[in-house]
Amino acid sequence: MADTPASGCGPHQCLGQPLARPEPQIVNGTLHRRTPGLRPAVACEEIEFVPDGTIYGVRALPVTW
Repeated sequence: MADTPASGCGPHQCLGQPLARPEPQIVNGTLHRRTPGLRPAVACEEIEFVPDGTIYGVRALPVTW
């Protein structure tokens, strides 16, 4: 994962960056283990992405299990 401008670099690097890097993998793995039937409640084509923010992501992700 590449460093983002938000995390800084050199002496101005965010102290929480080493913790933030593995966090998505840990959360996703735990989520799938604890709720194996979890799945999107809408078709992938209906998921609205937010490309204009600082961080690329989805506006909302409705799920069901």
